[in-house]
Amino acid sequence: MGEAGGDEHPGHIHWAIKVAWQELLGRDGRLWCPEEKAREVFDRAGISQNDRVLAYSRVGARAAVSYLAMKRLGMLCPSPPAIE
Repeated sequence: MGEAGGDEHPGHIHWAIKVAWQELLGRDGRLWCPEEKAREVFDRAGISQNDRVLAYSRVGARAAVSYLAMKRLGMLCPSPPAIE
């Protein structure tokens, strides 16, 4: 778990790329946004199809939205990279 120290976002991994999970939601409270929109969201964040990605958040439901969107687009690595 991240330290609160001088970081204005406790728990944030410094090299992580933030993607607002709300942008991946569909209209009228639906879980899915169109695939084209999800691709645009990740493209704007600089995340490409071949990047190794991992969704995380302080609240699991937020990470789940990103995880499902990335999985739908074939963007997830099979397992998280080892942390040394």
